Amino acid sequence: MAAAAMLYREAERHAEAFMKAAILNKLGMLAYNLGDLPGARARYEAALAVKPDEYAIHMNLGNALHNLGEHDAARRAYDQALALNRLPDVLLNLAMFLAERDPRAALGLIRESLQSPDGLEKTGIPVEVPLHMLVDLGEHAELRAEVLQTIDEAAARTWGSTEPWTFANLRALLLSRIGRSDESLRAFEVIRKEWPAATDVCFNLGMALVRLERWDDARAEFSKVDHPLRHYGLALNFERTGHPEDAAREYLGFLEGLAEEPMDELWARGVDPERRYRSYVKQARDFLATHPA
Repeated sequence: MAAAAMLYREAERHAEAFMKAAILNKLGMLAYNLGDLPGARARYEAALAVKPDEYAIHMNLGNALHNLGEHDAARRAYDQALALNRLPDVLLNLAMFLAERDPRAALGLIRESLQSPDGLEKTGIPVEVPLHMLVDLGEHAELRAEVLQTIDEAAARTWGSTEPWTFANLRALLLSRIGRSDESLRAFEVIRKEWPAATDVCFNLGMALVRLERWDDARAEFSKVDHPLRHYGLALNFERTGHPEDAAREYLGFLEGLAEEPMDELWARGVDPERRYRSYVKQARDFLATHPA
């Protein structure tokens, strides 16, 4: 009986530690989302003092340190997380960290995250997240062939609820961004014929048309987009064609719409869903600073 009581008290202590660490981690995530990076760091470190073997807290600490500019400390935190678990959320956060420092290593981590559709689904991360990261890496000339191969290999796997045109859409986007415009437009045409309801393809096609200065065609595609990116695309079009008042109105609509997007699930896994929009957000804010809506 005494032994059972001791085991109970030990289990209770572990449960209390787990709950305390979980609460501190959630508070850290809230501080991070509100832009209080020092506060986030303090809460993550306090959580790790209670439960040092929780990979997600190390990962979240890495994200905070990364954004604080403490890159060596961030790398150590990510490595700690990776040593505890090689789930896709850790792989992708470390890949984001390495994208500019060591793009080939980042590519390896993204490839690993795409090996298991079940693993991505389990962590709640849409396959679009690693695919957009691949598109960015594909702008490195030395990585293009490997990136295209990685997209094609991933497309051959079964991805559950992922839209069937997702991989072709992102592949066509990459072709446009690296200057293979004719291939890109042909690929978008195939997607539109096979999946005419794929309106989320319209933004990427619109951007491809902007790169070719086909302004009217681009504007027609952006107008079909059911997402705040509709406003960004239209704003870019108006800005490039000399309509600053219209551009300011659309940039403002983009920022307001993005702020209302439901991103809680991705934040909960530590992945920053706004990261791929940051250049768009900066462009919108810079324009509005000199052209108020």
